[in-house]
Amino acid sequence: MKKYVLVLVVIAAVSMSAAEQIGTVSGQGVTLRGAPVPGTAESLPVLGGDEIVTGDQPAALTLPDKSLIRLEPKTQTWVEIQQGTTMICLARGAVQFRAAAGSRITICALGRPVVLEPGSEGTVTIEGPDRVYAKATVGAVRVQEGATCGCVAMPAAQKKGWTGKKVAVVVGVAGGAAAGTAIGLAVAGEPKPVSPSKP
Repeated sequence: MKKYVLVLVVIAAVSMSAAEQIGTVSGQGVTLRGAPVPGTAESLPVLGGDEIVTGDQPAALTLPDKSLIRLEPKTQTWVEIQQGTTMICLARGAVQFRAAAGSRITICALGRPVVLEPGSEGTVTIEGPDRVYAKATVGAVRVQEGATCGCVAMPAAQKKGWTGKKVAVVVGVAGGAAAGTAIGLAVAGEPKPVSPSKP
């Protein structure tokens, strides 16, 4: 019996040490992997499956390709690599993003994938239990219609699927259009046009 326990401990240690580093986080009042970071976090390693929660101050998640994700105050996220894409699961709060050229990043907000175009900049915000707002000021973002997403490491209570009541509003720059032009409105996978004055 002791031999099996020792083997399990070794396997667990190897699994933990083999977790892929996804980036680094910096900021004040950050909770990483469920433990509050004392003082100011400076370039702490973020591993696949890590939970990051911000307090009253924002934090910066820097990815290896130099993409920058600013986690706004009171934001809760999990970060993973899924099929070569950095998946940032947003359970509450908001992020500002600057996606580097060649990047592959998806913000999973309330269970709906918001894909960031390489070279794009903007924000993704959870505005309430049923509303996601995504805006690109440079480049574009798009909601994958009919698709759902999630992070493996998220607790079951946090894995909220996309329902008929949930709305994703996408506003941004597309095809040279002026900033703030509405691209589309997605309601439970049924796209409808929307005017910029009626998000």
